[in-house]
Amino acid sequence: MGGEMKAISFYSVKGGTGRSLALANVATYMANKGKRVLCIDLDIQAPGLYALFEIPMEAREKARTIVDILLSKDQLPDMRVVDVSEYLNVPQNCLFVIPTFPMSRDELLKFQRQSKDIWASGYFATITDRFLKPLCALKNIEYIFIDSRSGIVEEAMVALTLTGFLAQKTLCLLFTRLDTQSRKATYHALTLFDQYQYDIPTKVVISNIPMGEKEFKLTMGEFRFNSKAYDILIEFDKRLKN
Repeated sequence: MGGEMKAISFYSVKGGTGRSLALANVATYMANKGKRVLCIDLDIQAPGLYALFEIPMEAREKARTIVDILLSKDQLPDMRVVDVSEYLNVPQNCLFVIPTFPMSRDELLKFQRQSKDIWASGYFATITDRFLKPLCALKNIEYIFIDSRSGIVEEAMVALTLTGFLAQKTLCLLFTRLDTQSRKATYHALTLFDQYQYDIPTKVVISNIPMGEKEFKLTMGEFRFNSKAYDILIEFDKRLKN
């Protein structure tokens, strides 16, 4: 894929697919290979990356969260992000996180009131140009991993849009289980991606496969409705290296 920065969105329609855990594992793997990775937690109402990377709540006082950035309006904060090497055994200056921490009821209500204007205003373009791209240049970032909120909701679609803003080389990893409910919901999401004409290449990642290869191929047949646009991606960490 060359030396150009890549932006990858980790997304799922249903929760409980291991999406955030996969992001943390792949990010750690890449950092240990010497790649410089920035992770952004956009699952604002149910954040998980701070826990997976063992970032203590005290770090909230010395790092900027995605909520800080979203609510800053025209006064964008300074570029303080979490270097995960402070908490985990990964190389220094290789793995960074813009975290989200659990919010109190009052904080969450305040954010929900103000975020309506944020999602509608296209403010993400400003954040990208004035904060995220300069931050990536400063840290020499090679990969950006975005943990999206689950569901077909506005915040999740914004995460996909942000992925497209950040880099020319993009990818959406769509995680799903193989139970009937998850498969139908994922199929519906892929159909909506076509209708909204998202240009981001999308790969379906199967989580928790409880069956043999023969049954797996039969079950996955319905996903192959557009083989040019989508394919089944299981060992995605190997694919990302190329």
